[in-house]
Amino acid sequence: MVSNLNSKARSVSLKQTKAVPLHEVAARVMQGEIIIVQGCLQAIGYFDRLQKANLEGIRRAVGEEKAARVIEQGFEAIHQTLSWDELSVVVNRTYEVVCSLDPDFSKAIVRSIFQFEKPFYFEDYPNVRFHIPYDVAREQQKSLTL
Repeated sequence: MVSNLNSKARSVSLKQTKAVPLHEVAARVMQGEIIIVQGCLQAIGYFDRLQKANLEGIRRAVGEEKAARVIEQGFEAIHQTLSWDELSVVVNRTYEVVCSLDPDFSKAIVRSIFQFEKPFYFEDYPNVRFHIPYDVAREQQKSLTL
């Protein structure tokens, strides 16, 4: 269990944001509440692993040189480093890498945040998304429909 997350779980509503003890997170989420757990990936040891998995997907898709440029410019500028067509290939290669982490990652989340030790269900195919500015994506979509 990751006890140092206790003070970082937050309930979010239109009226207020307040701390939530970790032992209450699962029940409150099941009731439809939105809970943000700040620093979760770092606390359970997956932030660096997921970042490395993303970079490996980029390397597999477009090579070391472009991966180095993504590192240099930051993930937030990936749309400036890679072409629209390359982004699609990158997402597919990244799925392949992240899928290998997913079962253990899901266990870590469920056990640390939801505090469940019993069997659980999880999505077999994880979501991998590289977010790019809306106006860039919209312009690309327009060019595809012309």
